Amino acid sequence: MSRLPNIILTGFSATGKSRVGAEVARILQWQLIDTDAEIMRRSGKSIGNIFADEGEEAFRDLEREVLKDALAVDQTVIATGGGVLMDPRNREAIFDRGIVVGLEATIETIHRRLTTQGNDYREIQDRPLIASPDPLKRIQQLKNARQPFYAMGHWTVHTDRLTEPQVAAEVIRAWQTLKDKIPTVKNADQELASVVTHAN
Repeated sequence: MSRLPNIILTGFSATGKSRVGAEVARILQWQLIDTDAEIMRRSGKSIGNIFADEGEEAFRDLEREVLKDALAVDQTVIATGGGVLMDPRNREAIFDRGIVVGLEATIETIHRRLTTQGNDYREIQDRPLIASPDPLKRIQQLKNARQPFYAMGHWTVHTDRLTEPQVAAEVIRAWQTLKDKIPTVKNADQELASVVTHAN
């Protein structure tokens, strides 16, 4: 790969992609592109309102467009939406352009982060695929369906017991370790070995 690979953060909602991405970008003096935030900026709507007004297909089309534009920019940390890897076109583009670091957390941690009063995660009700009379069960169903795609990343960081600065440090370590070793991946559906990092 002739250009330095970007850092692409994947994972389920509330695993810390946006906030960790901002910290990584600050340390590396790169820019951060949060795809969900960019979708809302371009559409002038919340994610929930896009789903309600236009449907999931319209959201995914916009997500794909935003991701493509983000991947074209050098020295960028890209925090992706939780479902971005479900689209094979997104997977191919992502693995062709960067080091993919998956942020992981247990179902219980995710549920707690989404529902704890006083945090700055968006409300569950504004996450249309999670909104449910039984959010914990819905989170489990959705995460289980997406897990094989999250597992395709080059590196995984389990965030349950780590602070955001600690997670950011692990992400940077992943990039420094792999930036000269990961070749351009033209077919992201091939089996990729993941390096797993977790708290002791």
